[in-house]
Amino acid sequence: MHNGDRFHRPRRHGKRDGEARDRFFELILGTLFGSRSYQVYSANITGSRYEPGFKATLGLKDLRLAREAADDAGRSLPMLDAVHGRMRETVDAGFGEKDWSFMAQVTIGETGQ
Repeated sequence: MHNGDRFHRPRRHGKRDGEARDRFFELILGTLFGSRSYQVYSANITGSRYEPGFKATLGLKDLRLAREAADDAGRSLPMLDAVHGRMRETVDAGFGEKDWSFMAQVTIGETGQ
């Protein structure tokens, strides 16, 4: 199976069965992203609570280690590169001591600076 096929299959499936788009996303978000960590960090982001549970500096370190491991394995991980870049922005902007979820504020440009 080609990687692109994996990402397009759910969309085709929803259209073929006549499911409404919102029902499809409700199903996916209610199952795939229903873990405790998604619930906690979503609540942090929507409630603008960024006291560190996991500091952005530590997140950046872990992302760096993951990039090094991917490089050592000869793999390209574009999503990892994108997240690493945004986390680097977060730390460089002076928010390294905040929870790593503060990256969401940096992404949407609402840092209060």
